[in-house]
Formats: sequence, structure tokens, C-alpha cells
Amino acid sequence: MITVEWCEPVDGPALRDLLDADEAARVERLVRPEDRARFVTGRALLRTAAATVLGGEPRAVVVRVRCARCGGPHGKPAVDGLEASIAHSGDRVVLAWRERGAVGVDVEERRPGRHVEDVVDQVLAPGERSEDLLRTWARKEAVLKLRGVGLTEPMTGVRLDDPTFHVTDLDLGAGYVAAVAAHDTAPVTVRRSRP
Repeated sequence: MITVEWCEPVDGPALRDLLDADEAARVERLVRPEDRARFVTGRALLRTAAATVLGGEPRAVVVRVRCARCGGPHGKPAVDGLEASIAHSGDRVVLAWRERGAVGVDVEERRPGRHVEDVVDQVLAPGERSEDLLRTWARKEAVLKLRGVGLTEPMTGVRLDDPTFHVTDLDLGAGYVAAVAAHDTAPVTVRRSRP
């Protein structure tokens, strides 16, 4: 089973208290308040879910982040005993998690004036078509996160008819498209949450 939790981004002392020193330093480097709130909310959701599943207090959950490509302190967060993926866009922060098996999630806000058609050659593989380019973007980014590479690899290398993964569209409210990807067809539960 895959659980998807989502909420609006929030920030404050109670949530920041859940962060470790590296995460707190990262928050301080973020310039925009909305980016800080998204980051804090994502980590709070992850720690709360992990503590619920694995036991213990959210503050005690150890979150490791290490880029699979360069070894730097960025990339997909990892928690022993839980597979997870975090995404955010606009007023949505999304966590997808499961106890076994990789998972990737993405959410994209439909914004007026956002011209995704301008990047069609960066999204679609040769000969591929899309009725909804933003939805295709969310699906492909979820697959790239499933693989643990994120946007370090081109979306044009992902074909959504590939049988090695399964993508499920998510309903996170009006104005958003979202998807979760896994290597199996595990059932997906979606719930609105609080960090």
C-alpha cells in the first residue's frame, strides 16, 4: 500500500523544532518565505509519518539526504524502514510513503500564464503525444523520483507506457495535477493531512 498525504504549506516554531541542524540551516538559506514553509512542511510530514509507522517521536526520526549522482547533501530524503518521496507546488505539499518498495510523487499547480507548451521538447519523447502536458510532466517527474534521479535526467527518456513502473493520478483539489509512481500496482490511499 502507498499512502499519499497532502496539506497546505505552513511554517512556525513547532514545525521547525522537528528539523535537524542541517535542515534548519537549509531553511535559513531559502530566500522566499513560501519556499521555507514548503520545505518545513515536507519534512514535518515525513517525520510525523515515519514516527507513526516506526514508533517514537517525530523529532527523533533520522532523515538522510544524499545525492545518488554527486554525493552532495541534496536529493531524495531517506528514512530507515520507510520509502518516501516529497513534492510541492503552489499551496500543496505532498508526501508519498510506503514501508517496502520505492515510490515517487510529483504535484504541479495550474497557474494562469504558465506556458508549459514552451517546454514540450523537454517533456515528450520523440513521437510521443500528450493531451495534457502538465499532467504528463507530473507523471514523468514522479517516475524520475521513483528512480531516485529527479530532474537530473531528461523527461524525454521516460515513456509512460513502460511496463517496469505504474503511475497513478492523484486528486489534490482544483488547480493541481499530481501523480505517484511505483514499480508495482499497490493500492494508493490519498488523505489530506496536517504536519
